[in-house]
Amino acid sequence: MNKVLKNSWALFLGMGFLMMAYGFQGSLLGVRAVQEEFSLAATGFMMSGYFVGYFIGASTIPNLISRVGHIRVFAAFASLASLIILVHSIFINPYIWFILRVLTGISMVCIYTVAESWLNDRSSNKNRGSVLSIYMVILYGSMGTGMFFLNFSSPQSYQPFILVSIITSIALIPILLTKKKPPTFKKIKGMPLKELYITSPFGMVSSLFYGTIQSALFIISSICCFNEFYYFSNMTCNFSFGNFWSYFTVPHWKTF
Repeated sequence: MNKVLKNSWALFLGMGFLMMAYGFQGSLLGVRAVQEEFSLAATGFMMSGYFVGYFIGASTIPNLISRVGHIRVFAAFASLASLIILVHSIFINPYIWFILRVLTGISMVCIYTVAESWLNDRSSNKNRGSVLSIYMVILYGSMGTGMFFLNFSSPQSYQPFILVSIITSIALIPILLTKKKPPTFKKIKGMPLKELYITSPFGMVSSLFYGTIQSALFIISSICCFNEFYYFSNMTCNFSFGNFWSYFTVPHWKTF
């Protein structure tokens, strides 16, 4: 267990910075959309682009990793995510933002796939649950911290977008400088949704409901609390830290 964590510190650090930027970005775009007087439908449409891209990326990333490798894929899509947030500050339009959110979703699912396949390769069946739990604790803890940054910035200016881009770029440094070898899989292939459901019906259905509730929560909260950044950032921050706590405690539960 300790050996796995020691060999994966660069990945944990890079993902921590990346999720800090992602948490800040999600809060920033929701509040900025309301300030720009996007309609409720336009805001929901724009924010949903992330999940469209997430679905597209999930079906294409295995072949890409097989061709170019884990580190190159991580570097390419983290750089793309850093670039995309800057474009948000230039073109203030819900339809353009929708396309940018699609690209962000593709980038993030590629990054998640690289990170989690890396950890799966480094861990064994005995400690995989604990390792992935620590990984999720870092992800949600960092995302909650990033959401809190909204208290110290003005969403109407371009500075917060630059800060998100800087934090995303910093995430590349520990990953690209690590001496540890990335995972090597003989063959990478996706799993059809039908096969996934047969393998884990409860996991698939619960993930569907969780994703629906989580996405709606972030979109609605930004609209309801846009005049009070402090309350909005703290509410979403507490939501992330609630996830943080659940992932921290679940591995210690006993199965009867």
